[in-house]
Amino acid sequence: MLSAIARGVVDHPDEVVIFPAAGHGFVHFEVRCENGDVGTLVGRRGMHADAIRTLMMAAGAVRQLRVTLQILSRDGDDHFATGG
Repeated sequence: MLSAIARGVVDHPDEVVIFPAAGHGFVHFEVRCENGDVGTLVGRRGMHADAIRTLMMAAGAVRQLRVTLQILSRDGDDHFATGG
């Protein structure tokens, strides 16, 4: 789900890479994309990122998992981090 959403929003969908990390009761997703696409993925005032986070948290809640999301540029700069 996250991959389809992220790739559908950005200008360079082939450059979107998602790294999941799971632990006991949680899943952390690190989304890396082109520097120019980070702003598009985050959205104005973080609205896109908040919407994505809400969807992921809802999907996680069904499975009783806490979900966090971090959006990074390909060079590793942390542009938006959010948790649930």
